[in-house]
Amino acid sequence: MTMDHAAIRVSNLDDSLAFYRDVFGYEPVERFEESDAVSDTFVGVDDQAVIQLVEADGPVEPSDGGHLGLSVEDVDAAVAELPADRVTRGPETIEELDIRIAFVTDPDGHVLELLEPV
Repeated sequence: MTMDHAAIRVSNLDDSLAFYRDVFGYEPVERFEESDAVSDTFVGVDDQAVIQLVEADGPVEPSDGGHLGLSVEDVDAAVAELPADRVTRGPETIEELDIRIAFVTDPDGHVLELLEPV
């Protein structure tokens, strides 16, 4: 079994779409509206959805410890695109796992773990 996508609630769909496009190159794959109050957009690469952004009708509160792990080609390049206050840890190499990682936050404070094999 493989994961199809992860869904997160966002306070401003346009801001989140811009963030995921600018930092990760994710583009809208599918967008639908369940009602006048609920709008969802799946974003990903090459028509493969990775994250479902669900526009919230109230404040968004990311949970402690929860995060999305995203593979990137170059952790340092991805972090370089971000304001310093979005980077919460790294980039750093974890030699025993043969990965380079960084933890960053999106516009709503969701924690994203960026992973690059080394």
